[in-house]
Amino acid sequence: MKASAYGITLLTAIMITGCEVSGFATEAREQKIEQSATQIQKSEETKEPKRFSYLDQLPPTKIEAYQQFLKDRNLIHFEDFSPEDIFTTYLHAVAEDEFSVIYHLSYHNGSSPKYQDFKEIYNKHLKRNFRDLAFNYRYFDSLEIQDDMVTEHQVAVTITAGVGNFTSSDIYGLKKENKVWKMDVHHLVAKKLF
Repeated sequence: MKASAYGITLLTAIMITGCEVSGFATEAREQKIEQSATQIQKSEETKEPKRFSYLDQLPPTKIEAYQQFLKDRNLIHFEDFSPEDIFTTYLHAVAEDEFSVIYHLSYHNGSSPKYQDFKEIYNKHLKRNFRDLAFNYRYFDSLEIQDDMVTEHQVAVTITAGVGNFTSSDIYGLKKENKVWKMDVHHLVAKKLF
């Protein structure tokens, strides 16, 4: 009988110890989960914020059209873009140094300068101004068509940004060529090309 009582005591001790070990393991697991959650939260807090992109101003369908243009260089993808959409896309191309987009969305007055010639003129005389524009207006407040400067194939777009008491605006012309609005840089480039 003593052996039987000893066995029951031993069995009870093992069960109690097992519960305590099991409770300890659960507690340790919960601590690891809390530590992991804290580490994830800290890494999310220290992640770099998403960088600004002019494309974020466009609806998803127009972003897809832009990406499709990058693949096949077919201007048909821009036919549904408003002048404001083209202006925004142009600034994105400037900021990302997508020269092919800049070339195709620049109005050439039907002259279509050679790609390389336009690139040289753009890089030498226009790039810095357009880069400054893209940088200075990256958090623009408004982008509006000037109603008094609208014709069927020509518009002027005003971009405005403000910080504190300071507000800045610039006006740029766009012209429609083959069903697509384009930035009117012809007068800036023509002097250098012709």
